[in-house]
Amino acid sequence: RGYDLIDQAKTKLESTCPGVVSCADIIAIATRDAVVLGGGTQYTYAVQTGRRDGNISLASDASRNLPGASLSASRAIAAFKAKGLSASDMVLLLGGHTVGITHCSFILNRLYNYNGTGKPDPDMDPAFVAMLKSRCPQTSVVDNPVFLDNGTPSTVDNSYYRQLVARRGVLKVDQNIAMDAATNGTVKSLASGSLSFPSLFGNAMVRMGSIQVLTGTQGQIRKSCRVVKK
Repeated sequence: RGYDLIDQAKTKLESTCPGVVSCADIIAIATRDAVVLGGGTQYTYAVQTGRRDGNISLASDASRNLPGASLSASRAIAAFKAKGLSASDMVLLLGGHTVGITHCSFILNRLYNYNGTGKPDPDMDPAFVAMLKSRCPQTSVVDNPVFLDNGTPSTVDNSYYRQLVARRGVLKVDQNIAMDAATNGTVKSLASGSLSFPSLFGNAMVRMGSIQVLTGTQGQIRKSCRVVKK
């Protein structure tokens, strides 16, 4: 979704300076701009450029490298550490859930049969459970979307962390980072504002954007971001 905007940017750039700007750089810059549009200029950060595109593009690679929605905090920390990111980086990057959605199918077990108990996840605020159940009936045939931040779902801000402190995390991995001793201090500080989410989020995004980057003659510059150049 939204990839048509990447296509439009790539088409414009190829008409002006063909074979120069990679799809990887376009996505990194567009992400920063989307964050600023959602949260204001305080969220701006410098995007490093010069990336090249990969010669292989597989959906299975993305699925294998993205942390699951129900990971424990310790397993999520390990997944980020494997990419050279700290526990604090992980907490900040999960703050991207300040906007966006999941779907009912990812949280039905938390609402109706957590760990086979036949009851909701006890870590969730009961009033929040009731609200989510109205959005996600157990027998519904429609996989409804659910906001990841039910405080200010269309704004980039620290509301996501305030929701976690109030036990209103939608995904289990989100709620876990608010309850684990290794990460709950950072969550609380971001929720209260004693840690600045705008500046720290940008720094974490820059670090994530430096993972396994192809440069120089590595990889390729694609003509279309949808296909690998042969």
